[in-house]
Amino acid sequence: MNRNSITIVIPTYNRPASLERILSFHHSHGFSGKIVVADSSSHRNSEMNSEIISESDGNINHKIFSEETPVIKKIGDILT
Repeated sequence: MNRNSITIVIPTYNRPASLERILSFHHSHGFSGKIVVADSSSHRNSEMNSEIISESDGNINHKIFSEETPVIKKIGDILT
């Protein structure tokens, strides 16, 4: 299987340190596919997540959602 054809979706909610560890793990194992961060964090934590993502290597798409966004809408937005 071609690793570039894999997309990982990482849901996060007010856990920037966890996001940083997860991204570091995938980078250290040579993952070169696409990563989508589905972020429902507070404004402050979303900004921290954006900074972590900008400092990370790789193809990372940061999608920010409000806490009130229904899960089905989040999934639809991630898949498009």
